[in-house]
Amino acid sequence: MQFREDIQVLRGVSVLFVLLFHLNIFGFQSGFLGVDAFFVISGYLMALLFDEGTPLDFYIRRFRRLFPAYALTVVSTLCIASLITIPTDFRQVVDQSLFASIFSSNIGFWLQGDYFSKAEFNPLLHLWSLGLEAQFYLMVPLLFLLLKHRKPLTILLALFSLVTCLVVASISPKTAFFHIPFRLWEFLLGAIVAWYFTNTPPQHP
Repeated sequence: MQFREDIQVLRGVSVLFVLLFHLNIFGFQSGFLGVDAFFVISGYLMALLFDEGTPLDFYIRRFRRLFPAYALTVVSTLCIASLITIPTDFRQVVDQSLFASIFSSNIGFWLQGDYFSKAEFNPLLHLWSLGLEAQFYLMVPLLFLLLKHRKPLTILLALFSLVTCLVVASISPKTAFFHIPFRLWEFLLGAIVAWYFTNTPPQHP
């Protein structure tokens, strides 16, 4: 797949919106929606990249792209926290690192509390979205092989995920926020765009 400057710009804008939200910049109270846009972009890219080789090739490429910086972030945060935090805060960092080590930060923070809570010490909170990304990557081979040539089924699954997200959000907002079944519609929306609204629609074997 060729380098896409437009996709990189969209990614940059999404990240910028999230940063401005966390900095409490006026006018960006909904900037966290940049994460939702990022998931859609990820679904779009994975739908295109998955065809470039075998499922094993796909996993190797994802690992090489994400793991070095990911591991450096977790280890660096642990080392710094061990030097400057009090024991109770450091315990939280250790717990967060353990969940991060198996790409399940989203589950760890779901068990802990709400994303917007200020009560906990969460230096690795930003890894929740990468946990969702990694869980989506694990699903990609089976999911895409099942859905790619079945447009009605893809749309139906995306709608099911969206509806359940809305229902669960009315009961437990943090559950809808942190778990992959209720975010899957965003990834699938990107895949639908890649498969059916680009110049290279999927070809039946």
